[in-house]
Amino acid sequence: MTTHQIVNANSNYLSFLNNNSINLIVTSPPYPMIEMWDKLFIEQDISIQEDLNNGDGNASFIKMHNLLNKTWKECDRVLADHGFICINIGDATRTINGNFQLYSNHSKIIDFFHPWGIVYCLISCGENPQIHLINSWGQEYTRQGLMLHINMNTY
Repeated sequence: MTTHQIVNANSNYLSFLNNNSINLIVTSPPYPMIEMWDKLFIEQDISIQEDLNNGDGNASFIKMHNLLNKTWKECDRVLADHGFICINIGDATRTINGNFQLYSNHSKIIDFFHPWGIVYCLISCGENPQIHLINSWGQEYTRQGLMLHINMNTY
């Protein structure tokens, strides 16, 4: 019998879960460089506020992703072989001290997972969302749906 459980906990600390024990993780983390999430990141690293005050958006962006990387490491630990992690993430645009910039959140997350051999999908937004999958053999697929990272460590 399959047991389904929804866990509402800090995803940086999932010590109550065994290694390789979760088949599906679905998450929508706070998006770095989206102003509504600044407070959450600043509470974890006050230097982010200092960087924002000094107009250093790039330093803030990196520090925010370093905080998210703790979550991704823990997700990778608990994710079962052949498991799936679905991450809803958007890029950010922001003007700091009169300088407009795009902050590519999806790229930072892909860059984090890529060295672990995790294959990824890119999602296009719009009325008819598509996913673009590149599997471990370099074959490309387009499908309807929502998925960002697939654990391929044991294929």
